[in-house]
Amino acid sequence: MPTRQKDTEKKFPFYPVQLFLEAIVALIALGVVISLAILLPVEYGEKANTLITPFSIKPEWYFLWLFQLLKYIPTSVGLGIVLLVVLGLLGLPFIDRGASRHPKDRKWVIVLGILLLIMISVLTILGAIGK
Repeated sequence: MPTRQKDTEKKFPFYPVQLFLEAIVALIALGVVISLAILLPVEYGEKANTLITPFSIKPEWYFLWLFQLLKYIPTSVGLGIVLLVVLGLLGLPFIDRGASRHPKDRKWVIVLGILLLIMISVLTILGAIGK
């Protein structure tokens, strides 16, 4: 049978003693990091010019279709179309209140969804190849 060790160490409660000590250590570490960032700033290259946009800049792949759409039509019309599509998708459960959920009975929704996916796919591919 193992013997028990006597608890000769003094125990401190976590709150407020331990929490206060950890907060002090965290604030000291944060102070050191901020001081180093101010005193020894890292320079990666020449400063960016906010007035000149680089020619090769491209959005992430999931926004390529939107930027490509905005190349073909005016900005306000394109953003209005995107807003209507998003609102239409959000409102679709409230618009289509039919009892049947079988795809055969929901042809217009399926056709509209397929056309939307085709449009987004084509615009994404055109944006990726840079046309």
